[in-house]
Amino acid sequence: MTSFDTRATSTQTTLDELAKQLLDNLGADAERILRNDTSIYVVGSGGRGEMSEHSDVDLFVARVGRSTSDVDAFLVRQAIARTLYAMKRPDPSQGGAFLKMHTDASLCDRMGTAEDDAENTFTARMLLLLESQALLGEAAYAELLDRVLEAYWKDAATHASDYHPYVLVNDVVRYWRSLLLNYVAKNAKKAKELRAPERRHGERELRSYKLRFSRCLSCFSVLASLLVLTGRGGVRKDDVRALVRRRPIERLRDIGEARAGTEAAAYVDKLLALYDGFLTTTNAPTKDLEAKFGEIEFTKAKLDEGYAFGDAMFDLLQVLGREGRARNLFRYMVV
Repeated sequence: MTSFDTRATSTQTTLDELAKQLLDNLGADAERILRNDTSIYVVGSGGRGEMSEHSDVDLFVARVGRSTSDVDAFLVRQAIARTLYAMKRPDPSQGGAFLKMHTDASLCDRMGTAEDDAENTFTARMLLLLESQALLGEAAYAELLDRVLEAYWKDAATHASDYHPYVLVNDVVRYWRSLLLNYVAKNAKKAKELRAPERRHGERELRSYKLRFSRCLSCFSVLASLLVLTGRGGVRKDDVRALVRRRPIERLRDIGEARAGTEAAAYVDKLLALYDGFLTTTNAPTKDLEAKFGEIEFTKAKLDEGYAFGDAMFDLLQVLGREGRARNLFRYMVV
């Protein structure tokens, strides 16, 4: 068993306990709220299978084929807050702003509109596809994935043998670019909130470090896997459904195993080694990590590792993007 498998097993134990306590806290309202059409899914380190005892729990709530309810959303937020408190986990980020109840219609119909960003449906949809796992409501979660993928599957009927998921690729690339822009915007906000220069420095560099590793892996493990699928011919929706149900690290390992003995496999090995170091480094309370990232030499070494991870991911994409029809999709990722 690898360190990744050990972390994934530990994460699942935590999520199982989280789901149990959340059901208990929903109490008599659970069946009415969830039925078979409402899912609470975990993203972030929980969705990636990488939680440590210090990790936040990031959750989204979505409903399929039924309208939202302010009362139900309020009860879910309360139950989540009580559960996180009981498990000694941090409060929901941004005061629970991300716990707004979404629907399959809102995640799909707003695609490409101004409301997609403003209503947080873009983030909810991307995290669903890139790094999520059902906590409660597995049937609704599976149906939600199907409906979201269907929204991306345009003109597939006329390209049954050579379909390229350009719309999906566009959103994943856009999400990655949005993360980079959000990092810059948050720097300015945090500079006002955190007056101590060393604390500002540590908080900023820690976010940069996580961006270079976990966020990068979530986005580009999907893009790299799509290049592999495209290189074999047309991309089928069933293949992508299976792909998004895999954890980011599993997608990377799948590529390495499929390309054993090749240049691509060597880059995968490098990425896995660097990512293992990232998980080891971040296995500490946020306050302690911010203090460490306030140290210039430590930060430089860790950000150099982040640069190396990005370089290896770029090299992997270039290798995969040279294979047959994958070149067209790779070109679209860049130009």
